[in-house]
Amino acid sequence: MEGVAEGSVFLRTESGDFINADEVVRVHLLARGVDRPERWFVVTRDGERQELDYGEQWKFEVHGLLVPARPGDSAVTLTIWIDGAQVDHHVQVEPIVAWRMVGERSAVPVFADEPSANVIVGIILPGGAVLLPGDRIYATQEEFITEQVAFHVKLKRQSAREVALTAIPGAEP
Repeated sequence: MEGVAEGSVFLRTESGDFINADEVVRVHLLARGVDRPERWFVVTRDGERQELDYGEQWKFEVHGLLVPARPGDSAVTLTIWIDGAQVDHHVQVEPIVAWRMVGERSAVPVFADEPSANVIVGIILPGGAVLLPGDRIYATQEEFITEQVAFHVKLKRQSAREVALTAIPGAEP
């Protein structure tokens, strides 16, 4: 993006637009209550007021510590579709815009457009290896993709088998 330094942090507004966090001078709680969700708004350097998307991920990031990402920090996102014998997948490389600190020594990537919950995210390490947080390091993106697709196909088929067996009285999975 022209005029934006690599590693800049962006906040999503309620309208779906993004605001560079460097332009924000104040963050305010607009509303909170049992009968309504928390709602936040920001005031930018030019005095404009923008309401933030108050989804769970942005609410936490407003409160949490964000560390700007280094230029080139990126992740591979993998979406797998399994329908019977049909298996398909989609791979995309996404830039990481910041790291959200979780606890004292852990961080999770923050993306300009957060992947959905069913997307597998692997962090690309210098040299091309891929880290699947909480799991292991894969030597290449290809190895990450191949092994994750195979694992999820096996998991889906095993789950389908267990569901089918529960319909048979006395059968054990």
